[in-house]
Amino acid sequence: MRISLGWATVAVAAGTLAALVLPVSPRAHAVAPVSAATDRQETVLDRRDGVIVSQVSFLLPLPANAPAHPAECDRAGFLRYRAADGPTDSADADSVVVQQQGLNGGAMNSDGVATNTVRSAAQLGRKVEFWALARRSSCLDETTGFDYALRTGNYLDAVDYYFNGMPIDGRVFPGFKNSQDLPLLDSMGLERVLRDQYEIMLHEIPDQVVRQHKYVCTGISLGGLVTGFFADWVSATVTPTPRATASARRSWRRIRWCPPTRRPSRTRRSCTTSPMRSSRRSTMC
Repeated sequence: MRISLGWATVAVAAGTLAALVLPVSPRAHAVAPVSAATDRQETVLDRRDGVIVSQVSFLLPLPANAPAHPAECDRAGFLRYRAADGPTDSADADSVVVQQQGLNGGAMNSDGVATNTVRSAAQLGRKVEFWALARRSSCLDETTGFDYALRTGNYLDAVDYYFNGMPIDGRVFPGFKNSQDLPLLDSMGLERVLRDQYEIMLHEIPDQVVRQHKYVCTGISLGGLVTGFFADWVSATVTPTPRATASARRSWRRIRWCPPTRRPSRTRRSCTTSPMRSSRRSTMC
């Protein structure tokens, strides 16, 4: 696994930490929602510099009419970063940062900012968790070549496997797939991404008043847009107000209107300008 750190890491960490101290007015509901997530599994992956990193996943089955798929595609989860001397229950943390990834990113992309956030918060006397959300579609990734290169320490082994026909353990790379070969992705669109995030957050902290005080939602690049849509969606469906509902409707209209990526870049920019204005910052959720 390779991690690239830069000034962006410092900037995101600073913005996230600033959001941790914003006050929120709790709102209670008569009927508490129950998460659809079940079968929680957590595996510790690493312990370093006072931070524990673990992989958390839940059973969140795709719709019954989804195309045939591996069992892994019925699970969703995140990488969890927490202080080694902090609480084991997320609800007992001072704050929980939940981050959506960028366009081509995975949960590991947040490794640097996640560990820095947890350590920096500890220096301020706060026990903070950081959740790097993992895309459900990663269940379709073909990682044979990458895994083998990590074992051998030679990245050219991955190049030879994916591009030069080199077999690994008797397996030959079957070739790259296009959209027509992956109809399952139709079941993993934006609505599924938002629902997965909500179900996971609800499962880990069922009490809404506590959720509104603890969670800080943020995102990298495209993840910032997704976080903006998530905030609108939650406001309109979980804590609805006339203003929030109207805002969510405008956001969803923009999603439906957005043209395919083959359109001129000027059109794509006009499609994303408005939502981005509301999603460049972290938001309490």
